Amino acid sequence: MAPYIHSPLCNPRSIRVIHLEDADEETAPLQCKLVEVSLDSQPVYKALSYSWDAQIPSHPIECGGDTLYITANCVSALQKIRKIESRPVIWIDSICIDQKSEKERDQQVALMGDIYKQASDVIVWLGKEDESSRKALQCIEDIALMPISEERRARALKIVMGIDIKKESDDPIGPLFTRSWFSRMWTIQEATLPPGERVWILCGEVRLPWQYLTIAVGMLNASQYRWGTWRSAMQLQTHLSDLVREMKERESGSSVERPSLVKILEFARGKAATNPRDKVFALFGILQELNIASPSPAYGKPLGRIYAETTVACINNDESLKILYYVPSDNRHLELPSWAVDWSDRGWEKDDSRSLVTEKPFCASGSSTPGWCFREDALHLVLRGKIVDLVEYLGQPLRVGVHDHSAITPDLIWSSFRMEPRSQWSLQDTIQDMDSAFKILKSWVDLASRAGSEWVSDVRQTALRATLLEGHSSDQDENSDDMVSSFLAWCEMMKTFNPKLAQGEEAIRPGTVPQSFTAVTSGLGSKYHYKVMRTCSKKSFIVTRNSIFGIAPDMVKVDDSIALVAGLGMPVILRPAGQDTYRLICQAYVYGIMDGEAWKESGCDIIDIVLT
Repeated sequence: MAPYIHSPLCNPRSIRVIHLEDADEETAPLQCKLVEVSLDSQPVYKALSYSWDAQIPSHPIECGGDTLYITANCVSALQKIRKIESRPVIWIDSICIDQKSEKERDQQVALMGDIYKQASDVIVWLGKEDESSRKALQCIEDIALMPISEERRARALKIVMGIDIKKESDDPIGPLFTRSWFSRMWTIQEATLPPGERVWILCGEVRLPWQYLTIAVGMLNASQYRWGTWRSAMQLQTHLSDLVREMKERESGSSVERPSLVKILEFARGKAATNPRDKVFALFGILQELNIASPSPAYGKPLGRIYAETTVACINNDESLKILYYVPSDNRHLELPSWAVDWSDRGWEKDDSRSLVTEKPFCASGSSTPGWCFREDALHLVLRGKIVDLVEYLGQPLRVGVHDHSAITPDLIWSSFRMEPRSQWSLQDTIQDMDSAFKILKSWVDLASRAGSEWVSDVRQTALRATLLEGHSSDQDENSDDMVSSFLAWCEMMKTFNPKLAQGEEAIRPGTVPQSFTAVTSGLGSKYHYKVMRTCSKKSFIVTRNSIFGIAPDMVKVDDSIALVAGLGMPVILRPAGQDTYRLICQAYVYGIMDGEAWKESGCDIIDIVLT
């Protein structure tokens, strides 16, 4: 048979649907034909939501007498649907859209919101069943139906309360949420746009209403069920469903806050997409439903342009510049404007100390309101602000948990030397990590002492103590008597200890314990030391031209500028890019200016800061 060639669609509102032929055996070859219909004619069809799983379309099916190739997961879904229903009419993106036509993909992706909303049913295909999926779906059914059955209630309560669950492998629900459907971008709006009663879960032979899953997730959330990845797997779907419901309430006259586009896209950063453009386009339908403007699907457009336009949409929709806090990441595409978020990069995880985890409402730019505009085809962002200082000295970045078998993890906070050893942890690796961190922090203290006279005065010590904790701590106790005492002991320990800092220094010999390890695991200064390790991991200590202390993520460099931006609570690090323009690098904590001390709105030094 010849390869199947899609005929061009007749009008912009047309789609193709699959008419699937019956077969005697479930595994019999698939036969179908594609029929063009107009969405305006209210066609009756089901829509399939499934994950491509990065599979190559290599399985042949017969389509209109010719051969069309689809993925293995799509074959499994169609065979199961064909077994359940005779001669079904289905819409599936990989088959119904001519994937070779960029123009058609643009047009059809823009229609996908309507396609899923108008489907008579949406089938969420989670893949072939196994024992773990059967058990998980049975648990979900029990939780959803617990009000109508004493037997189900007894089983469900044991689950949601975590009774008999002592470790991850005991979790009966967790394996379901590790299935790839829950990690993909495209599946988000496919299950969110249609009314919940039209969505069905299909996993092998097991079929459940989607509403059972949402009820179960609500119960798990209410009981603070701590096992598995269900929360992150369902976070965005739950959030979007809530927004759609709130939008309908707003239409009925209720006052509802405008949805944040930044929050939606930030939730989506952990989802996977084969084409990085789909990190934006896969949400187009649901964003339309929420009346949020976003870039229209255009697969021929450069990625940098798409992400820049999306960042512009975030700023305009949220009427805020806080999205700039999400810009820094480790694997950014080089072609992006420095102020545009790389939505294809997961960014810094919540346990990464460089992420914006401040618990204090900093207001470095006072009570100013944000102001912005865009120049030169929206590739330059112009902000109101002022350059207040310059990075003059820079400490070595602090690395925590570098060695493979160290028991130290970057998110670990100790009040004393207690660790939960990871499997195959090594005392030697742990000692080396502790010693390395100690030496770096010692070098920071030395840098602070060289930055200006009288650094050991009460004022300078207060500045150093607050800076290394970025003005806050997880316990909100940086000013408590215990923390002050711990800091003073830590300073004394650092001043009296003089480790060799030469790069050629030999590694610590097995069986030996360095003085640094003993000092920080037994002394009064250990409490402060551990908090600094947590707060400053992957960050550098900076001293400005004005002899001010600060802490910034490890991408900062000497001669970077420190700026305050109207409407932003934290200072930002900028790098000159030539012709009076800058590149945005990251945010920073700079002692003494976090509460608006350096911001004077009426001053003549408020300028336009142009980011490229």
